[in-house]
Amino acid sequence: NTSTCTQVIYIKDSTVPTFTAPADATLDCPDSYVVANQVCTTYVSSDVPMAISPVGTPVIISEIFIPDAGKILDINVVNLGIEHTWVGDLSVFLTSPDGTTIELVDFADACGSSNNVEINFDDEAGNGAYPAFPCPPNDQMSYEPKVPLSSFYQEQIFGTWFLTVIDNADEDGGNLISWGLQICYVTPADDPSSNPSVAALTGDVTDESDNCDPNPQAFFVDFHAYKDFTSHAEGGMFDFSTGTWSYSETPGNNGFIDLTNAPNSIVLVGPDDGGCSGGSGSAQNMFSHVIPTGTGPIYAVAFDWSYTTTDGPSFDPFGYTLDGGTTFISLTDDGGGQVQSGRALIYVSPGDVFGFIQSSIDQTCGLGQTTISNFVFIDGGCPLPVDGCPRKYCVARIWSLSDDCGNAAADQLQIIRTQDETAPVIDFPSTMTVLADNGICAPFIDLDLSQEISDACSAFGDLVITNDALMNFGNGNGTFDASGFYSPGTYNILFEVTDECGNVTTLNLTLEVIDAQAPFAVCHPNITVQLDNNGEASLTPANVDNGSSDNCGITSMTLSQSMFTVDDIGQVPVTLTVEDAAGNNNACTTIVTVLGGVIFDAGDAGGTPGDMIMVPVTVENFTDITSFQFDMEITDGTVATIVGVQDVHPDLIGFLTTVNSSTSVTVSWFDATVPFGQTFSDGTVIFNLKVMLVGVVGASTPVVLTNESSSQLVNGGPASAIVPTLGLAGTISILNAGITHNING
Repeated sequence: NTSTCTQVIYIKDSTVPTFTAPADATLDCPDSYVVANQVCTTYVSSDVPMAISPVGTPVIISEIFIPDAGKILDINVVNLGIEHTWVGDLSVFLTSPDGTTIELVDFADACGSSNNVEINFDDEAGNGAYPAFPCPPNDQMSYEPKVPLSSFYQEQIFGTWFLTVIDNADEDGGNLISWGLQICYVTPADDPSSNPSVAALTGDVTDESDNCDPNPQAFFVDFHAYKDFTSHAEGGMFDFSTGTWSYSETPGNNGFIDLTNAPNSIVLVGPDDGGCSGGSGSAQNMFSHVIPTGTGPIYAVAFDWSYTTTDGPSFDPFGYTLDGGTTFISLTDDGGGQVQSGRALIYVSPGDVFGFIQSSIDQTCGLGQTTISNFVFIDGGCPLPVDGCPRKYCVARIWSLSDDCGNAAADQLQIIRTQDETAPVIDFPSTMTVLADNGICAPFIDLDLSQEISDACSAFGDLVITNDALMNFGNGNGTFDASGFYSPGTYNILFEVTDECGNVTTLNLTLEVIDAQAPFAVCHPNITVQLDNNGEASLTPANVDNGSSDNCGITSMTLSQSMFTVDDIGQVPVTLTVEDAAGNNNACTTIVTVLGGVIFDAGDAGGTPGDMIMVPVTVENFTDITSFQFDMEITDGTVATIVGVQDVHPDLIGFLTTVNSSTSVTVSWFDATVPFGQTFSDGTVIFNLKVMLVGVVGASTPVVLTNESSSQLVNGGPASAIVPTLGLAGTISILNAGITHNING
C-alpha cells in the first residue's frame, strides 16, 4: 500500500543587503555637481610594425582611431616598442585629434648609444622627473614624458591619434613594433559640455553584498543640502543659524551647549553632579528646531556626531527627538565604548520639532559630550548654486540598496561640495620698461592682456575685467586692454579680474617709459659778433642753434660762452649744449668771430708833481675811417688837469680840439680830403693829451674815453656809415722825483 503527502516549504529571504556609500567629495572648479564613474579603456595601434629606414632621416607616423566619445580625464602611452640601434637618434611625438602635439621623449636626452625601446609614459609615474628612464630604456616600466600628457586633458578622445617617430640621423634603422593609449574619460552623458548638470568625479558605492542577489546595485538621488548652522539665501531661504534653535535643560541641570565653532559644529555637554554618590535622576540637554516646509515630498536631516563619555554610553546616551523631547531615540550603542561616532540620516516631516539630545540617566559618575558637525537639512529640492556662484553646490546624495526580495539597507548619505576657490591668473609681469627712441617720444605700447588672463573655471567671456588706464591716461578699453601711446614717465595701471564666483586677482603694473634718445644738436658753423661801444658783445643759444631737435622736445640750450670782450677779438670756439627733459644731452660747436670796431686807446703816463706829461692816444682797426669824435676825461682833477692836445697826426687834416674844462676835452675829425677814408696801422699815435700833474706823489687817476663814435666807408666808398667805436682808458700816475748822488773818489 502506498500513501502520499505534500509538504509545502517556504523559503524566505529576510537578510538586508549591505553596502558602503562613497566618501564625501569636494570638487574644485566643476561645471556642476554630479559624481560620475569614469571609463578607462586601452586602445592599441593596428598598423604596426612600421619600418624605420637606415637611410637618411625618415619620419614615420602610426595611427590609432578611437570610435568612442568622451572627454579625457587621464591618458597614458603604453607598450611603446621600438627596435632600433642607437636610440639616441630617435624623438617621439603624440598628436591628438584636436591637433595638440607634445614631445613624449627625445632619447638623445639620456640614452644615446643604447639599443631598443620598451617603456610606457605616465604623468603620475612617480619615479623621478624626465628623463628618469634607464638606459637601455627597455624595462617595460612607466616614466614621465618630456611634455606632460595632461596637455590633452579635457579634449575629446574621438578621432585619429598619431604617433610620430623621427630618426634624426643617418645609418641606424629599425622598426616601430607597438604602441597604445590608455585613456580614462567621462562619457557624453556625464560630460558637462554635453550635459550642464553633470561634472566628472570618481566615486561609487563599495562592498555591495547580498546573500541572495548576486549583483545588487545601489542607486542614488541628489537633493540640495542646506548645510551647517547658518542661514541660506538660495532655494527655500531656510535659516538654521544657532539663534533660530532652542536650547533647553530638563530638569534644570549643569549641562551646557558650546557654540564656539558654529556654524560648522556645536557641542552638547550633558549634566553631571561631579561625583558618584547615587545620582539625581535622569535629565537631558536639547537643541531643537522646527522642521520648515519646503519642496518636498522628502524631508530629512543628517549630521555627523562624535561622542565621548567618562561614564558609560548606557548612562549618558546621545540621540535625537522628532517631537520636542517627548521621545528620545538613541544613536549611541549602550554596549559600545566610551568613544563613538557616526553619521545619521533621519527622515522628518514639516512641523516636526527635531532636536539633538545629550541625555543622562543618573547625572553622576561622569558626563557625556557630543560634537555635531556637517549638519544638513533636505527639503526634497534639486541642488542649487550657492552664494551666486554657478560652480558652488552643496549636494546631499542619498544612496539606497534593495535586494530582489525587497529587503532594503538603511539609506546612506554622501555630501558632495563643489567650489571654485581658484582666483583667475594674470600671466604678466608687474613691472615693464619701454624705451622711447628712433625719433618717437610716445611709443605705442601693447598692453592687451586678453591672452595673459585666464581662469581655471570660468571662460574668458565670463570674467569681469577692469583696468584704470582709460580713466587715468586715456588709453585702452578699460577692460583687458590698456594699450596706447605713452610718453616718458612712470605709470601705475591696476588690472582687476573677477571670476563668476567672486574670486579676484589684481595686477599692479608699473610701466616706465624712458626717453633713451639724446637730442640732435645743430649749430651754425660760423657766427660773427661785433663789440659795442662798451667793448662787449653777447650771444644767445638761439643765435647759435641751427635746427636742433629731440624726439620729446628740447627743454634747455646753453652756451659755453655767451659774453665777449676785447680779449676775445678774433675766433672763439663756442659749444652749444642741448638737453631734453630726461637729461639726455648733445652738443655742437660753432666758431665765433669777434670784431672790435675802431678802438681808441688812451695810454698810461706818469711823472713827478708839477710835470707836464703826454698821454698818447693810439688806434686799432682804423681802416677807411671818415670821421670820429670822443671825449677824454680825467676822473680826479686833484691829480692832473688838461692843458690841451698836441702832436696830432699830420694825416688828420681838419682835427678839432675843444677843452671843455680842466678835466675834459672833446676831439673830433672829419675827412674832407679826396679820396675819402683814412687808414692807420694798429698802435699808431694819432695825438697826445698834454696834462699837468698837480697832485702829490703816489696819486693816480684814470683818463677815460666816452661818447665815442666813428664812421667808415662802406665797401670802399664813397658812402660811409657809423661803425662800433670803443674807447680804452689809461692811467695817469704821480711818481717820486729821481735823486742823483755824486760820489768822488
